[in-house]
Amino acid sequence: MMLYQKHWLKLLQADLLDFHASSPQIAIRGAATVGRIIEGTAAEVWATNFGQAGIAKRDYDVYFSESKKAFGILVETV
Repeated sequence: MMLYQKHWLKLLQADLLDFHASSPQIAIRGAATVGRIIEGTAAEVWATNFGQAGIAKRDYDVYFSESKKAFGILVETV
């Protein structure tokens, strides 16, 4: 699974990510280990990992339309 961010998060390989729900009931819903972090333009990040995106290209392009950089976070061990 790949997660995408517009801004750098201070993550390192093997860091643990928590997934949480904010409403109606605030709770941790899961966790995953950071496998790899990719940095580049939106086009470069998509070209490297589009098969693991979990998002339509059109939605990805809209999300990054105003961004100069993109970050892809490959998660492992969910």
